[in-house]
Amino acid sequence: MIQMDCLKTLRIDIMTKFENLDKEVNLDQPFNSGKEPNPPFTVEIVDTKPVEVKNPFSGEKCLLQPTAIAVYDCIKGAEYLADPNNGDDPAWDKVRKGLDWFREHYPKEYMVLLD
Repeated sequence: MIQMDCLKTLRIDIMTKFENLDKEVNLDQPFNSGKEPNPPFTVEIVDTKPVEVKNPFSGEKCLLQPTAIAVYDCIKGAEYLADPNNGDDPAWDKVRKGLDWFREHYPKEYMVLLD
């Protein structure tokens, strides 16, 4: 009986979090309400506020909007997963599309983080 009460409480807690998420993000409308450019490929936007990102080589930092963070993360992940000996690896296509998108929409941030 105690286990059932714990599971019921856990279920209520999870449902409450999903309900709150729906209110914060409004899942009925697209996340990108026109304030940020659309990403060049499907991304998962986790952040809701701008985040400071640091270039691991130069140490320079810049502030990225949530969509830009998602694209940046995809670029870095694709760079890691791509076959360095195969220029036709689909991961390199994602890297190129992401870099082009950054150059167009966030040129200063591109120069700091990705150039």
